[in-house]
Amino acid sequence: MTNPEVLKSRPEWQTIDDIKLKRVFEYDPDFSNAIEIYATEEEAESEAKKELIRNNWWLRPEWQEKGNPQEQIDITAGDYKLSIFNFGQPLEQIRLNELENIIKNFQKFGLQEILEKVKYILINNQGKINPNNGEEQLGEGVCGKDPSITIFNKALENTGHRVKGASNFEGTIMHELSHQINPEIFRKWIQKFWHQLDEARPLSDTPNSGSWFDPNDSEKCITDYAKLLPNEDLCDSMVAAIKNPDALNPEKLKFIRNNILRETESKMQEISIIRKTGQDTQIPKLGTDINYKNSGSFDIQIL
Repeated sequence: MTNPEVLKSRPEWQTIDDIKLKRVFEYDPDFSNAIEIYATEEEAESEAKKELIRNNWWLRPEWQEKGNPQEQIDITAGDYKLSIFNFGQPLEQIRLNELENIIKNFQKFGLQEILEKVKYILINNQGKINPNNGEEQLGEGVCGKDPSITIFNKALENTGHRVKGASNFEGTIMHELSHQINPEIFRKWIQKFWHQLDEARPLSDTPNSGSWFDPNDSEKCITDYAKLLPNEDLCDSMVAAIKNPDALNPEKLKFIRNNILRETESKMQEISIIRKTGQDTQIPKLGTDINYKNSGSFDIQIL
């Protein structure tokens, strides 16, 4: 739990206790905009708080305990806005150039819908072990409705990404953004390039780390990491399709070009980058009054 004295010295950080929750019903005018939860009457408000914490990174203790970020980088491209909160060492100019190129590439290939699902990039000053392969993790994608992705120390090393043609930083961000590809397209990817197993195969020594799918042909996977899970296969393949298409299996490249990438003739939006450091950084906040609606608990029937 976050130390209250630490938070007291940083009044700019909002906590869940700063938010007043109100339950609304169908006849209330704000019902359609209220956050939806599924819980018993007794647990409703508690679950609403958990939902807010899950979907708003600044309410989570693991970020609050880090203190103010070293820098905030605000990027705008037309109506799209992205804020980077860096809790580690200040980014080199080459990383800012790479961020700009990522946005240009996503605009070029008509991937604005993916970009718009991510509002924040959080650069963690600590590492994390990836349970899928037992190695240091590069990044972590959006979970549920949380519009943030996390980049770990490993991704800032001046080495190439596992997908040749991209830097570690560039490849990691493109990979994590690609986790936002439409679920229907992802299902088609599985149907074409993977098959379902009768029982889960272990991915690493980590308990409960497994996959119910196996690639139809592992040699068609662009990296060893892509062989682990179909979603990681698609995301690494996306990096290759944009940065090094000749290295990607022709079938997978054709699938991505037919279903995901599309050259757009619309005018490229001018990109603006503003950098803030130290006390000039501004942590996001929600309104202090939040409405929620309770759709009831899930009923589990044992037949």
